Amino acid sequence: MKNNFDFENAIKQVKSKRIQKYLEEVISTYNNCEYRSCIVMLYATTFADALDKIRTMSEVYQNEKAEKFLEKYNKGRNDNRSYSALKREVKEFIVNSGLINDIEEKQWEHLKDYRDYCAHPVVERDYGLISPNEEQVRMHIRNMFEALFLKDAILTDNKVFEEFLIRIEDFYDRNQLDGLDEYVNTRYIRKLDLNTKGKFLKNLWKFSFYIDGDEECDKYRKVAYRVIIWIIQSDRNNTLKFIEENINYFNGKIRYQDVILEKSSYAIKFYENRTLALVYLLYRIPEIYRMLSEDNQTEIKSVVKKNINLILMAPYLYENSQEHVKQIIKNLKDCNYCLYPYFVNELREEGYKIFDYEYNELVIYYFYNCQNSDQWSPDFNLINKTYREVVSDAIPFFTLKQMDSFLKQLPWSYEQASCMGKMVGQIMDVIEKKGYEIDFSKYNVNITNLQCYNVCSTIDE
Repeated sequence: MKNNFDFENAIKQVKSKRIQKYLEEVISTYNNCEYRSCIVMLYATTFADALDKIRTMSEVYQNEKAEKFLEKYNKGRNDNRSYSALKREVKEFIVNSGLINDIEEKQWEHLKDYRDYCAHPVVERDYGLISPNEEQVRMHIRNMFEALFLKDAILTDNKVFEEFLIRIEDFYDRNQLDGLDEYVNTRYIRKLDLNTKGKFLKNLWKFSFYIDGDEECDKYRKVAYRVIIWIIQSDRNNTLKFIEENINYFNGKIRYQDVILEKSSYAIKFYENRTLALVYLLYRIPEIYRMLSEDNQTEIKSVVKKNINLILMAPYLYENSQEHVKQIIKNLKDCNYCLYPYFVNELREEGYKIFDYEYNELVIYYFYNCQNSDQWSPDFNLINKTYREVVSDAIPFFTLKQMDSFLKQLPWSYEQASCMGKMVGQIMDVIEKKGYEIDFSKYNVNITNLQCYNVCSTIDE
């Protein structure tokens, strides 16, 4: 028997707070060498946990067998049936549900024998109570953690994934994506153990990126690849480790579709195409890209280079943010308003967390070079829109060098944009707060002369 099983850490992994409290009492008696009390409390806790799991099956997963069992169980309690008979039926339900295997069932029976010896006089031992030793008690505690306490009630139903799909598809049909993340996380993900999360990941991966010609898969792919992301984000280290350990499966369950996009296409429906859905997943979980086979990486690179927004979403293809920004700017040549603001802002904000302000360079270039509706004049609607959606949130994070670059490139033609008054006020405020020393007279446009502009009074909010 290995003695390196960490009880305290195991308790934290138990889903039920009530069972956690009971287990703390079990471990307390064990640590105090109160081994008979420990065995008795441990055995009682197994049934409290078993009933918790049955209730979860009934209330959370709408398992009909669990619902009927609880009706029968509650009726038995009201009819004053013996506790031993009720416990026997609870155990039979758990065994028949498939939550525990034959060996674990025998371990539970073995614990029952010890509990009886510890709680009742033993005739052949002169009515004395046996005293189990530390190693025996430790063995029983560990056995029950692995057989019951650390398992998820969802494992008791072999069709749970199918039911899961039915329920999230129904939710999506009624509500689309509104509230779906909270629904899936609260109802399922938070209740899954790592083993079950792994099974879900495999099924959802195949559903999202492999199955071909299935109308249901095409319809609900929007949901499936998002759930993959939410499962990984719920336990990033362990789920990524699972994927790495099973990478042959994931590498083999990708079937690419042709991607036909204009280079500057703005609206991309990722869920309509298996390949684009995978690109979105890798944007959210870039660690997976490095695990994929060389063939799959080559496929992804060839797809990404087709569209400026796919390049924007693929920082994992570049050595650092500077190289990524250079590649985006290179592909922005001759492109007008085309970047998806949401992704630009996410990249900026993620960079700020590690004091990386490189994506501000992209914002500056984009503001001054990609706002033309034709070849000779700026589109003021686009200028106002880009300021509102991208530039205004970036300005407070401009370095002194970036602020200088921004002011140096500001053309006279932009003065007519209705956002100018608000932008000038914001710039002056940021410069004052950061203590930047700037000679405004050296620029083509001296913004101090523009401070009287109406502060964005006509901008379309």
